[in-house]
Amino acid sequence: MLCQACNQNPATVHVTQMVKGQQKEEMHLCEACAKQEGVALKPTLSFSELLSGFIAPQFADPQQVPKKPCPNCGITYSIFSDIGRLGCPNDYEVFQRTLSALLDKVHRSSQHVGKIPTRAGQSVAQSVRLRELEEQLRTAVRTESYELAAQIRDQIAELKENPDG
Repeated sequence: MLCQACNQNPATVHVTQMVKGQQKEEMHLCEACAKQEGVALKPTLSFSELLSGFIAPQFADPQQVPKKPCPNCGITYSIFSDIGRLGCPNDYEVFQRTLSALLDKVHRSSQHVGKIPTRAGQSVAQSVRLRELEEQLRTAVRTESYELAAQIRDQIAELKENPDG
């Protein structure tokens, strides 16, 4: 798509404005014409800059930032927050407490669940659900919540008998 102002350069800036309350107006401009029109161009953020935006507010008090470096690679939490990358797999254990809080904030979970491909179909979804129920059953038995355990046991039996839902 060409720039709507100069009709020469490719449009790389796309602006959407609301005009007269409800009407939407779109402009597609090249960078040069966008500057002439006074459109403020935001600089692109690197992943590490974006990640550091999540990391920095986590420690309002600088004394809370973990000081101990990883014994394996030597990276500190401060270096991690600057570059947005850990140095080695051991860092997950060294900074476990703070990384767990960060992952909860960014992903709303500290455990990777992933997605089930649509092609994989119902059988994969069923096996995932079955594993979840079995884990819930173990937890219910461990905490001596026997009524809940019985309900979960029944759900597992029903899922095994009727796999199609």
